[in-house]
Amino acid sequence: MSYFISTPKMQSEALKSARQKFQSVESEALKSSELLKGKLEGLKEKVQGVIDETGKTELR
Repeated sequence: MSYFISTPKMQSEALKSARQKFQSVESEALKSSELLKGKLEGLKEKVQGVIDETGKTELR
């Protein structure tokens, strides 16, 4: 039976790789979050506009 022995250098490289992957995923999540936030803000403005217009027509 053979065993795989990892060296500190291998562990360090694996840790660097994991950090890079995490930062990449985190960056993409932030971009998606900002995009969603912008779209929701636009939707909020449109809904508020419709509500305002509806209020005006009911008062006439």
